Amino acid sequence: MADPLKPLDAAPRTNPSPISQKTYPVAGILTTVFGLNGLPAQASEVACLWLLHPRLATQERMTGIATAAITDWNNRIKTSYTNDSQSGTARDVSLLIDYLPSFVFPQSEYKITQNLVLGVSLGGHAAWSCILHEPRITAGVIIIGCPDYVNLMADRARLSKLPAWTSSNPPGSQFLGSEAFPVSLLDTVRKYDPASLFLSYMDMKKSVEPLRNCTLPEPTEKEKQALQPLLARCLAGKRILNLSGGIDKLVPYHRGEAFLTWLKQAVSPNGWFSNGAVTLEDVIDESAAHEVTPKMVDEAVRFISDALAANDEDLRKSGFVRESKI
Repeated sequence: MADPLKPLDAAPRTNPSPISQKTYPVAGILTTVFGLNGLPAQASEVACLWLLHPRLATQERMTGIATAAITDWNNRIKTSYTNDSQSGTARDVSLLIDYLPSFVFPQSEYKITQNLVLGVSLGGHAAWSCILHEPRITAGVIIIGCPDYVNLMADRARLSKLPAWTSSNPPGSQFLGSEAFPVSLLDTVRKYDPASLFLSYMDMKKSVEPLRNCTLPEPTEKEKQALQPLLARCLAGKRILNLSGGIDKLVPYHRGEAFLTWLKQAVSPNGWFSNGAVTLEDVIDESAAHEVTPKMVDEAVRFISDALAANDEDLRKSGFVRESKI
């Protein structure tokens, strides 16, 4: 897989002032914290942006995004706050939220009061899980990730002509539960993956093919009654920015599109979960492949600063959905 962050290396951007970095070994996870040296003495509260890098990359590759986010926030508010960065899985993030304060603020001179997450590619899949299952995460940015893991992997099995796909009739009808995608994995995915978790509460008419190519039905009234407490626990009041590449072949937008459309309809102002006050922005960079483009970073930085600047008066009373192509 090519480095999806490579386009940022060549993109002409302004050169912000360097941001301080300090690395801590937290519960066996090397965690780099950006911006500690810029904290004003008079501040008492801190917000953390957890950065999850792509597969095969290292935490160093997220430095540019960390710098852009911190610089934009500092320029917008004039009073410096900090953003933290680490690499790992969704469960790592929860562990780090528990223990990081004792490492970076051993005298309790600051209190972390807000946690956000941003993930790229595999880190984007993990960011979706963080948003759903970590109540301390209030906002998240997913860049070239997918909220429907089963649909994504089934499509890859089809395209690669995996024996577990081609050996059944019709092709793919026995893929889920096969050695290539065992029942134990499917059970785990249904606990943590957005699409698999939410749709498991619906009586989906089983198709012989595991791919979701069609519009998903609206839940019945009985299903809504079961889903509403789940969505309230996982998503209520949270802000989500989903950034995708229009020509991404590795994580195609259309493999998450059916679920995203279903979710946007649910949380929209007229949706059946509008009272959950979820903000969901779905933005596609039409010319982007599986890569992080400057336009994506601009959207992410704007979204992060908006989330940090929001106060109680800005909290929405109903859901908000934004769709855009850039």
